[in-house]
Amino acid sequence: MQKIDIVLGDWSSDGHGKSDKVTILVNKTPQEMKLAYKASCKALGISFNHNDDFTEVKPLDNYTEQYNAENARQVCADYRETQINQWVLDILKDKCSQFIKPEVMEEIEANDTYINHDTFVGLLMGFVSYSLPKFKWEYPDASDKVPVFNGYWDDELNVQLGYGLYD
Repeated sequence: MQKIDIVLGDWSSDGHGKSDKVTILVNKTPQEMKLAYKASCKALGISFNHNDDFTEVKPLDNYTEQYNAENARQVCADYRETQINQWVLDILKDKCSQFIKPEVMEEIEANDTYINHDTFVGLLMGFVSYSLPKFKWEYPDASDKVPVFNGYWDDELNVQLGYGLYD
């Protein structure tokens, strides 16, 4: 297993400027995880990021309708968006439940679909697992400097995840 950081929030400081790194241990490379993330976005039509659209859902003609439709398919991607909508949660339950740790779903249900950092990471890793066979992850005992999964001008996944988790 190798360590990797999942970067939550506004790592580039071009918005609210708040971010955190969550270190996890994984049995796949960051590149494999990034490809699986994008594949899951396309397969399930939902994402955990904004700006770059990996879902390939056909755009609508009306900008307002398009914005609302995209926002409905995203998990905590907008400012102060700490709640997952039921439509997305139902897709994750239906398609990814075998990949999401039970305590993550219990936490979301106990908090009326509100998400904290740990539940967000748990959902995200279940989402990645959907398209990455035999993927395993866990939290490490201690943290060292590790490669990032997203952000910080990464060539493969230069997006913000969990932007809405911050006040």
